[in-house]
Amino acid sequence: MVWASVRWRVPASLATVVVAGGALAMGGEPWIMPAVAAVAAAGLVLAVELVGPARPRRAFFLGLLFGFVTNVLALGWTVGLLQRFGGFPLVAALPTAALLWVAQGLPFAVGAWLAAALRPRWPGWTLRWAPALALACAVTPALFPWRPGAALLGWLPWVQMADLGGPTLLDLGWA
Repeated sequence: MVWASVRWRVPASLATVVVAGGALAMGGEPWIMPAVAAVAAAGLVLAVELVGPARPRRAFFLGLLFGFVTNVLALGWTVGLLQRFGGFPLVAALPTAALLWVAQGLPFAVGAWLAAALRPRWPGWTLRWAPALALACAVTPALFPWRPGAALLGWLPWVQMADLGGPTLLDLGWA
């Protein structure tokens, strides 16, 4: 099996997280593909749990990369915003936007860290990941607070679930 080889674990987990982060961004404008966004959490779980069980620190960085890629695609307009309205030159707008994208990715990093840290006490990964990601997305502060469950609002059942339980129930369903 390819995943069993140690030398393939790191590139495979990084590639999986990058693709999964892009998949979550596909749920928003301009793509609006909720079916693609629905499988994004599975990619993060796959990278952390199945490619090689990650320690909490590695899980944190994989979650941060997931969130960074998601926010680069979802908030890519921030570079132009900083240039146009902030008067930033491109050389200053890019690192400033990158700081925003990293900060916006923190909920996913905290969620992945929490799920990996709970592994010894709570071995069932299917029941561990959903609450960890939903809790992290609910309590981690962000400059532009958006929730991953909002990427699925293109489906009527998700809108109805939001009426019943709010954004936290949407995040729990997404994870």
